[in-house]
Amino acid sequence: MKVLIVDDSEVLVQRLTARLAEVTGIEIVGHADNVVDAVREIRKAQPDVVILDIGLPGGSGIDVLESLKEDQFNCPYQPAISQEMFAERGKLLP
Repeated sequence: MKVLIVDDSEVLVQRLTARLAEVTGIEIVGHADNVVDAVREIRKAQPDVVILDIGLPGGSGIDVLESLKEDQFNCPYQPAISQEMFAERGKLLP
């Protein structure tokens, strides 16, 4: 399975890459740290899975999805949002 990581945290990208490298059958096909690069890399790599950060320089992960949709990029996706990071930062509402 081809995985592309989109996140502006280099530490997170390194950790995810290291963890996913331990899983048989997963190939990291690239990463991007902003909206423009994310859209370009997704089109180029045609990943099976994109781990997509919501907050990115130049926009958001939602902007990435909208750009791909506008270009009629045929990529079925299932959004999954982790609230753990928000909770740790005290940004999750009760």
